[in-house]
Amino acid sequence: AIITGIVIDAFSGLRDEKEAADQDLQTKCFVCNLDRFTLDQKGQGFDKHIQTEHNPRWYLFFLLHLYNARPRSKLTGQEMHVLRKVWPEEQGQKRSFAWLPREKTVSLVDDGEEGQRAASEVHDQLAAMAEQLQTLTQAAGEERKTLQAILSTVAPSTFGVASTFGRSNKQLHPTEAGIMASRR
Repeated sequence: AIITGIVIDAFSGLRDEKEAADQDLQTKCFVCNLDRFTLDQKGQGFDKHIQTEHNPRWYLFFLLHLYNARPRSKLTGQEMHVLRKVWPEEQGQKRSFAWLPREKTVSLVDDGEEGQRAASEVHDQLAAMAEQLQTLTQAAGEERKTLQAILSTVAPSTFGVASTFGRSNKQLHPTEAGIMASRR
């Protein structure tokens, strides 16, 4: 009876650990460790965050890409940095996962002064781009009017090309007129 109690107690402990791990996967981002509530309230939502920003599969594929990359000279500087952190070349050096974004994400709205400043900068940049787009649109409209005026003054016959509207056989090039006559 004592052995049965020990076995049951051990299995219940393992079950509790598994449930805690499953609960963590359901409520925290595996990559950045931010909780569901924070991402839902200040971000774009937990599920979208997991799918679009910190998808664990992408990180796994990235690590596999680094591990299997041959030749290593084809890797970028950032890839080499991560490769050396995860698989250090020197024997006594420990693995480091400091390159992972811990409790950070791009889509998280910061309530602090820095977040407001960054949002203000983005807003200013968008306003400047909208102004430039407006200026370019106006310039393109003016150029279009100028080109239309030039084209209207040049007679189509100058180029030996018939008008595309209301063409009659008289305006066709002799080769085109022959083709049209043979189709009748």
